[in-house]
Amino acid sequence: PSIILLFSLLFNMPRICLILLLFVLSYNINGQGKPPGSFNENIAFNRLTSENGLPGDYISCILQDKKGFLWIGTSNGLCRYDGSRFRLFKYDPADSFSLSDNNVISLSLDHKGRLWVGTYWQGVNMLKENGHQFDRFKNEPYKKPLFANNSAPSINQLDSTHLIINQGELLILDIKNRTTEFIDLPKNTWSEKIANKTPDIFNTDKLFIDRQKKWWRTGEGGIVQYDPFSKKM
Repeated sequence: PSIILLFSLLFNMPRICLILLLFVLSYNINGQGKPPGSFNENIAFNRLTSENGLPGDYISCILQDKKGFLWIGTSNGLCRYDGSRFRLFKYDPADSFSLSDNNVISLSLDHKGRLWVGTYWQGVNMLKENGHQFDRFKNEPYKKPLFANNSAPSINQLDSTHLIINQGELLILDIKNRTTEFIDLPKNTWSEKIANKTPDIFNTDKLFIDRQKKWWRTGEGGIVQYDPFSKKM
């Protein structure tokens, strides 16, 4: 019960609370219990805003790759920051290898170090090895849809050729064959008394894969564990 409560708190607490928690933990670990008055002596913050080169001040996600670059997802494009300068990646209707959508809402690295970018409107993008072109995975007109919708708020790697895409509905993306498999989600049987206020299906907000390869999914009704081998909740 305690570990379930911890997962639920981490996944559902407001971002500012999570940032504050990490800040306090960092102080306790690195500050080694220094007395009051010495807390701020060696701490400084540098602010990065649109005045420094960001395309917008609304930041939805941030990630550091294996080369040390910081990748920043904004509502107006994807940025790569090298510590002094920004490089901006945006959608270009004349370039089929550009980012598929400027509204970036999730970032993930796979085991090969490849960057995956989830967007709000136009699916998932993989940054190619050349560092400036993207391979797009999204629903296309007149073709069998890959996703329930083109929004990708969460991306997790399952293995070298498969990603787990969380769209409320949960699905597995086969990168090589460009196909998807939907995971059946449990019904909200615990919400029957307020069925008019909650969906019948458990919608996933966040996903965590533990060392035993079990999937922990949080949503509006709590937390659910899924075993991908037995395919049972």
